[in-house]
Amino acid sequence: FSDSKLYIPEYLKEAKRIIDNNLESDISINDICNKIFISKPTLISNFKLYYGDTPHQYRTKRKSQLACIMLKSSNLDIASIANSLGFNDSFAFSHWFKKINGVSPNKYRHSNK
Repeated sequence: FSDSKLYIPEYLKEAKRIIDNNLESDISINDICNKIFISKPTLISNFKLYYGDTPHQYRTKRKSQLACIMLKSSNLDIASIANSLGFNDSFAFSHWFKKINGVSPNKYRHSNK
Protein backbone atom coordinates (compact mmCIF):
# COMPACT_ATOMS: atom_id res chain seq x y z
CA PHE A 1 0.00 0.00 0.00
CA SER A 2 1.19 3.49 -0.66
CA ASP A 3 0.93 6.07 2.08
CA SER A 4 -1.67 8.05 0.12
CA LYS A 5 -4.22 5.27 -0.53
CA LEU A 6 -4.89 4.32 3.04
CA TYR A 7 -4.83 5.85 6.46
CA ILE A 8 -1.54 4.80 8.00
CA PRO A 9 -0.99 5.42 11.71
CA GLU A 10 1.53 8.15 12.39
CA TYR A 11 3.78 5.83 14.43
CA LEU A 12 4.19 3.56 11.37
CA LYS A 13 5.04 6.51 9.15
CA GLU A 14 7.60 7.56 11.74
CA ALA A 15 9.07 4.04 11.89
CA LYS A 16 9.39 4.07 8.09
CA ARG A 17 11.08 7.50 8.21
CA ILE A 18 13.52 6.26 10.86
CA ILE A 19 14.43 3.26 8.69
CA ASP A 20 14.81 5.41 5.56
CA ASN A 21 17.01 7.91 7.40
CA ASN A 22 19.25 5.23 8.93
CA LEU A 23 19.97 2.84 6.07
CA GLU A 24 23.71 3.20 6.63
CA SER A 25 23.57 2.39 10.35
CA ASP A 26 22.76 -0.69 12.37
CA ILE A 27 19.59 0.69 13.90
CA SER A 28 17.63 -2.18 15.41
CA ILE A 29 13.93 -2.85 15.65
CA ASN A 30 14.27 -2.32 19.41
CA ASP A 31 15.82 1.10 18.80
CA ILE A 32 12.91 2.05 16.55
CA CYS A 33 10.37 0.76 19.08
CA ASN A 34 12.01 2.81 21.84
CA LYS A 35 11.90 5.96 19.69
CA ILE A 36 8.21 5.64 18.84
CA PHE A 37 7.07 4.07 22.12
CA ILE A 38 5.53 0.92 20.65
CA SER A 39 6.09 -2.77 21.35
CA LYS A 40 8.15 -4.86 18.97
CA PRO A 41 5.32 -7.32 18.12
CA THR A 42 2.93 -4.44 17.44
CA LEU A 43 5.42 -2.65 15.21
CA ILE A 44 6.30 -5.77 13.22
CA SER A 45 2.73 -6.98 12.69
CA ASN A 46 1.26 -3.56 11.88
CA PHE A 47 4.17 -2.54 9.64
CA LYS A 48 3.63 -5.74 7.65
CA LEU A 49 -0.13 -5.18 7.58
CA TYR A 50 0.15 -1.63 6.21
CA TYR A 51 3.34 -1.85 4.11
CA GLY A 52 3.40 -5.53 3.08
CA ASP A 53 6.84 -6.18 4.59
CA THR A 54 8.27 -6.44 8.07
CA PRO A 55 10.52 -3.53 9.06
CA HIS A 56 13.56 -5.75 8.42
CA GLN A 57 12.34 -6.76 4.95
CA TYR A 58 11.55 -3.14 4.12
CA ARG A 59 15.00 -1.99 5.28
CA THR A 60 16.71 -4.71 3.25
CA LYS A 61 14.77 -3.75 0.10
CA ARG A 62 15.47 -0.03 0.55
CA LYS A 63 19.17 -0.64 1.20
CA SER A 64 19.34 -2.86 -1.89
CA GLN A 65 17.57 -0.22 -4.00
CA LEU A 66 20.05 2.40 -2.81
CA ALA A 67 22.99 0.10 -3.55
CA CYS A 68 21.66 -0.52 -7.06
CA ILE A 69 21.24 3.19 -7.70
CA MET A 70 24.76 3.88 -6.49
CA LEU A 71 26.20 1.09 -8.64
CA LYS A 72 24.35 2.30 -11.75
CA SER A 73 24.73 6.04 -11.40
CA SER A 74 28.09 6.61 -9.75
CA ASN A 75 31.71 5.77 -10.38
CA LEU A 76 32.36 5.06 -6.72
CA ASP A 77 34.32 1.89 -6.11
CA ILE A 78 32.62 -1.03 -4.36
CA ALA A 79 34.46 -0.34 -1.09
CA SER A 80 33.16 3.25 -1.01
CA ILE A 81 29.61 2.14 -1.69
CA ALA A 82 29.92 -0.55 0.97
CA ASN A 83 31.21 2.01 3.46
CA SER A 84 28.45 4.51 2.70
CA LEU A 85 25.84 1.79 3.30
CA GLY A 86 27.33 0.87 6.67
CA PHE A 87 29.21 -2.30 5.76
CA ASN A 88 32.59 -2.96 7.41
CA ASP A 89 34.22 -4.03 4.17
CA SER A 90 33.54 -4.66 0.51
CA PHE A 91 33.52 -8.44 1.02
CA ALA A 92 30.61 -8.25 3.48
CA PHE A 93 28.74 -5.89 1.14
CA SER A 94 29.39 -8.08 -1.91
CA HIS A 95 28.20 -11.19 -0.06
CA TRP A 96 25.03 -9.40 1.11
CA PHE A 97 24.36 -7.86 -2.32
CA LYS A 98 24.73 -11.19 -4.13
CA LYS A 99 22.44 -12.91 -1.61
CA ILE A 100 19.75 -10.25 -2.16
CA ASN A 101 20.12 -9.62 -5.90
CA GLY A 102 21.54 -12.88 -7.23
CA VAL A 103 24.62 -11.26 -8.81
CA SER A 104 27.75 -9.62 -7.50
CA PRO A 105 27.89 -5.80 -7.32
CA ASN A 106 30.49 -5.75 -10.13
CA LYS A 107 28.36 -7.93 -12.38
CA TYR A 108 25.30 -5.81 -11.58
CA ARG A 109 27.17 -2.62 -12.37
CA HIS A 110 28.52 -3.91 -15.70
CA SER A 111 25.13 -5.22 -16.84
CA ASN A 112 23.34 -1.98 -15.88
CA LYS A 113 25.68 0.73 -17.16
